[in-house]
Order: sequence, then structure tokens, then C-alpha cells
Amino acid sequence: MMREQRYNTNYYLLRTIPGIGPLTASSILVEIGDVKRFETFYHLNSFVGLLPMEHSSGATENKSILTVRKHRQLRSDLVESAWTAKRTDPAMTLYFQQQVKRKDAKIVIIKIAVNCLTGYDMFYSTNSLMNMV
Repeated sequence: MMREQRYNTNYYLLRTIPGIGPLTASSILVEIGDVKRFETFYHLNSFVGLLPMEHSSGATENKSILTVRKHRQLRSDLVESAWTAKRTDPAMTLYFQQQVKRKDAKIVIIKIAVNCLTGYDMFYSTNSLMNMV
């Protein structure tokens, strides 16, 4: 599938994002495809499931780390990519070390995963990726 011209260029551009490997790039292309179908990055992030969940009723507010509504495979792939980016990319390693002093490591990894997703969204917003058919 990645040999097709419409996926090939996008696949290699996605691989330039720290932590994104061959399987994650393929998964993103297949499951998300054209990011323009989402109105905003918030909608894309919501689709993947990297948003915090909030349930409010009257005076009570309950917040959790991640929403239960998610695309299971994509969220898992992006979190694994975040751990890889933390291990292999010096900038992500430094960011992780600074943030982990104030927050739990798992929360920081979710922030890095959102950064990976932001990189994908950025490619589309700057028209660097080819239009998907």
C-alpha cells in the first residue's frame, strides 16, 4: 500500500516526525487519511482520544487524564511513538526531563503524543502533504 504514489510521499514525510516509525505512519495514513475532514485540531485530537475527559453536573466537576472515547489503535500507536521520541530525540528527552519534575511521567508522555499528532496536522495545514484521494 505504501508503494502507491498517493501514500508514498506522505509516508516519508510522517517518518520525519520524531518517534513516528513505519507502522505508526502507516496506521495514521490509513485511519486518518485526509486531516482536512476535521474542522480543527481539537476535533482531530478528539478522534484519536488524547483529550482530557470532563464530566460536570451541578456543582461537581470530575476530570480525568484521558477521554474514554478514542480510536484505540491510533492512541496506542501515538503513545508508543511518544516513548520512542523521548528515548531517541534529544529535544524530546530534554522536554521530558523538564516536565517530569512537575508532572507525572505518563501525563508528559501524553503531551509528547499530542506533539506528534500536531506534527501531522502541521504538515497538512502548510500543504506539505499531498492531497489524499
